[in-house]
Amino acid sequence: MKVLIVLTSHSKLGNTGEKTGFWIEEFAAPYYVLADAGVELTIASPKGGQPPIDPKSEAPGAQTPATLRFNNDQALKDKLANTIKLSNVSQIGDSGAIDTSLRNVRQTIPEHFDHIKSLIINFIFSTCLHKSVL
Repeated sequence: MKVLIVLTSHSKLGNTGEKTGFWIEEFAAPYYVLADAGVELTIASPKGGQPPIDPKSEAPGAQTPATLRFNNDQALKDKLANTIKLSNVSQIGDSGAIDTSLRNVRQTIPEHFDHIKSLIINFIFSTCLHKSVL
C-alpha cells in the first residue's frame, strides 16, 4: 500500500507575523505508524522542498514519543527537505490513502486546496470505476 502525505508550505499565520507550519506530532505519529507497518510513504507540499515546522510544536510541552523519535530521525528530516511539489503530483496512483496534515487549509493555501480536492476526487472515481469493472 502507498500513502501520499501532504504538508503545508505556509510559514506565516495571516497578517499576525507569527510563524506557523506543520505540527510535528500531527505528521510524525501517523507517519511512524504507517512506516513501521511497511507502507510506502510519499511526502508532498505545495512549494516542494522543506515544509515549515510550526515552532510551537517543538515546545517541551508538545513532545510525545513520535516527536522525540522525529527529532532523532535524520533520514526522515532529509526526506522532508525534499518533498515533492504538490502541483507535480498528477494522481494519487495506487495509493491507498491521502493524509493532509494541512492546518487551516482554506485560509493558508486556498490556491492549492482545489488541486488536493481534484486529486482525491480523481482517485475515488478511478477506484470506484476500477472496482465496478471487476
